[in-house]
Amino acid sequence: MTHAVTNVPDAIVKSGVRTRIMIAWDCDQPSHAPIVWAHADHGTVTVTKGRGPSCGLSSMNIAEIYYKSNRGFKGTDTLHLLGIVTNGKLDRTGTIVVR
Repeated sequence: MTHAVTNVPDAIVKSGVRTRIMIAWDCDQPSHAPIVWAHADHGTVTVTKGRGPSCGLSSMNIAEIYYKSNRGFKGTDTLHLLGIVTNGKLDRTGTIVVR
């Protein structure tokens, strides 16, 4: 496998708190984070570029996906993620439990 996404589905977060819920990477392009878009039904999703270990490397570029629920929302939210990697695409739907 040349790419992966971690921590999906079923991330558990606190209501109103910005939390990193997953990361994405592309082993074929360690100097470039994957291009990722995401949205949630009851919150805000932001994607930032970061660095971290993966693919046997001590440090490579990754996409970090953060979620923050809408004010006062508690329950189950759905995350929709789409991304581009060297050998295809990332297309995931995940569940976020907001407490």
